[in-house]
Amino acid sequence: MKQALTILMMAFVASAWAATPGVDSPPEPGPALPISVPAFETFTLANGLRVVVAPRRGVPLVSASLLVLAGREAEPEGRTGLADMTAALLGKGARRDGRDVDATTLARQAEALGGTLDSNAGWRSTGVGMTVTTPRLAAALALMADVSRAPLLAPQELDRVRLQALDGLRVALDAPGSVADLAARRSWWGVSVYGRLTTPTTLQRLSIDDVRAFHARHWRPDSAVLVLAGDVDAAGVRPLAEAALGSGCGPPRRRRRTSAQPPRPGCRRPSGSTCPAAARAPSSSRRRRCPRARPRRVWPKWRTRCSGAATPRA
Repeated sequence: MKQALTILMMAFVASAWAATPGVDSPPEPGPALPISVPAFETFTLANGLRVVVAPRRGVPLVSASLLVLAGREAEPEGRTGLADMTAALLGKGARRDGRDVDATTLARQAEALGGTLDSNAGWRSTGVGMTVTTPRLAAALALMADVSRAPLLAPQELDRVRLQALDGLRVALDAPGSVADLAARRSWWGVSVYGRLTTPTTLQRLSIDDVRAFHARHWRPDSAVLVLAGDVDAAGVRPLAEAALGSGCGPPRRRRRTSAQPPRPGCRRPSGSTCPAAARAPSSSRRRRCPRARPRRVWPKWRTRCSGAATPRA
């Protein structure tokens, strides 16, 4: 009996060694396929909008994305979820051709172009996008321009979107995996902007004025990028982009002061001391610097003596 089992095992091992690739065993990997990345073409419109074009011929489709370079990290303190609420309201109504268009009409207009109008918010970007056939790109860009520049941002739509977000948040908080992800994120990022969590309290705190202020502050041509990938090129895209998005600009940004800032009270200047304690101190002790408003990190500086020994400088 043992001899028969041994013979069967040897026959099984021999058949495994003699297996035909692709039939009795997984097929062998083929040669690596070359990766072809299209060369990007970029240009900037007169209002500051950057346009990035990635030509890809073969299929008459174009994916268009209009992004602003601000997202969840730009939310004010205590207003977590504001970027997502703003993005969700972009497709809930807009001003088109001199009249107000509701969310249902916008959805029908997008479907008439053979696509859907998507909006989302993430880290360092918020945007809208569509995928349409090449002949309908001009109409799609016009629709994206209207919902991004002239959204209605109606209070009743905010209440409806807030209820949907609260329902989704309740479902997520009931799942142990989602709670673990939130806890790990807060533990890793701490109290920074990336560690902020959207809660029912922060969602209830949002008002339509917060949404409108966030939109007015960040949805500007000079801080936006239009990305087009598909059956297009820069020469054909430029007139379409100028017609749909080339007009208008946001309010002027505040420029940072480039002149020398006035010294803080108690800071020492090269021309003399402004420290109140130093002014009252004797002249022999006025060389001492005033204490800084924040602690200064001191790194050890080394110098080499003639003997070659390195000693720390006090």
